[in-house]
Amino acid sequence: RDFGWHELVILFIGFISFGIFVRFGYGWYSRELDGIEQLAQRSKLILEGHLKQAADMPTNGKPRMINRAISKLLAELDDAHKERGRLDQFIRKDTFLDKQTQIGNPIFFQNRLDGLSHNQKMIAHGVLMLIEFDDVDLVEDQYGESGVKAMLTLTTEAITAVLSQYEDSIFARLSYSQLVIVVPQLSLAEADQLAQRILKTCLALPFYGIGNPDNFLHLGCAFFNAGDFQVQLIEEAEMALRAAQLQRVNNWFMYDKGALDEEIAKGSVRWRSFIENALVSKRFFTLQQAIIDSDNQIMHYEIFSRARDLKGNDVRATLFIPMANKCGLMPQVERQVLEQVLFRLMSDNEFTYSINLSLDSLTSRAFVRWLQSTLLEHRPLAARLIFEVSEDIIVKHQKNTSLVKTLDMLRKMGAKLAVDNVGQSVVGTHYIQQYHFDLVKLHRSIVRRVDQRSENQLFIRSLIGGLYRAEVKVIAEGVECLEEWQTLKILGVSAAQGDFLGQRSEV
Repeated sequence: RDFGWHELVILFIGFISFGIFVRFGYGWYSRELDGIEQLAQRSKLILEGHLKQAADMPTNGKPRMINRAISKLLAELDDAHKERGRLDQFIRKDTFLDKQTQIGNPIFFQNRLDGLSHNQKMIAHGVLMLIEFDDVDLVEDQYGESGVKAMLTLTTEAITAVLSQYEDSIFARLSYSQLVIVVPQLSLAEADQLAQRILKTCLALPFYGIGNPDNFLHLGCAFFNAGDFQVQLIEEAEMALRAAQLQRVNNWFMYDKGALDEEIAKGSVRWRSFIENALVSKRFFTLQQAIIDSDNQIMHYEIFSRARDLKGNDVRATLFIPMANKCGLMPQVERQVLEQVLFRLMSDNEFTYSINLSLDSLTSRAFVRWLQSTLLEHRPLAARLIFEVSEDIIVKHQKNTSLVKTLDMLRKMGAKLAVDNVGQSVVGTHYIQQYHFDLVKLHRSIVRRVDQRSENQLFIRSLIGGLYRAEVKVIAEGVECLEEWQTLKILGVSAAQGDFLGQRSEV
């Protein structure tokens, strides 16, 4: 039968009500589902290790209670990571720093000096300086321990400022009244200038309680070449210090042991000419050294660079790299080395190779553009490359946006990142996860005689403990005997390199 008007109205109202119900029901269901989707996205980010991104996501979705719980746990986990970083830094400081001056202690000095030597012989040239105060006892008698601390703090801060321009310099306190400085890669003329500058800087400080202001501070300097014995170097510095003290006036004395290495004596202009000619004639070549894992399998190879002069003699990297940095030619040198690895070496095998990059290269627009375009063109090779950056560069230049962008670009291209020389300086380790490093390489000063040094073992345990669940592998550099390698494996080190495991060989 036909519907009456009132029945049609009821039917119409029913349809409208049903539509409104469906519309609001769909909206409610969508909002609930959005909350679940948001929760799933946060969970996925957490499982993939992107904790910061998960913490930064909006938390107003439902179920709100679960979102709040996850946010709270992420915040507490972030605090725990920061606390762990502070603990690692505290362990480093307590182990390797002098409590009164906050510079290196004798353990730190011996570790770093061992890192500059091989079989007790120095592997580079440079200068060692001993600084001694003669009237520390008088200062303590008049002003107490706080007076001595103020005097030493004033001195160490001034000297640290002077040394800030010298890379890889070592500054430590050997005894109550004696400080030591080691600056590698320094010529004799530069060492003389540095000694004069340090003495002048110290004498300009307002010291109080000094018995004889004209005869209380002395420097003994010993210049060393590659191959000089470590023990002999310290003895020469002590003799130079005694010679300075015998002059009975604030002074410095350089131990003279005769002729210098001809290569060291080259001036900056000659070095620039040599490096430019070597680049044009492609006289840079590569060496490789295997990194061996705990199962004695090859993990990858590290690439080292060398140069040849016109006579065909090898020029060691410890000589030309500092000069290339001074002359601003390091990006060109590293580009030539990378080209050899990419287009000659990697095409012949399936191994992975690690290559060190300097700060100049990482922040050079021309070098970064070339590297990015090359990796884009040869994308499969990127996954077989590991780029190593010194811990010192990362710590000192964290706010350098060019450096951060370059590291991010390399990681997105598929290459791995490694931070080396870890342990060379006393700093925290929070940057390792912040910049997503895949590998951490212990400096040889931490590895040397690690089987006999409980302090170094404590540092390694602390580092590996802080990287737990971070999927970061720890590699040791400079392993020279079985005892060191066995100790490192017990401590949890993933792999190592050094003469004991395989010497460097020309590619």
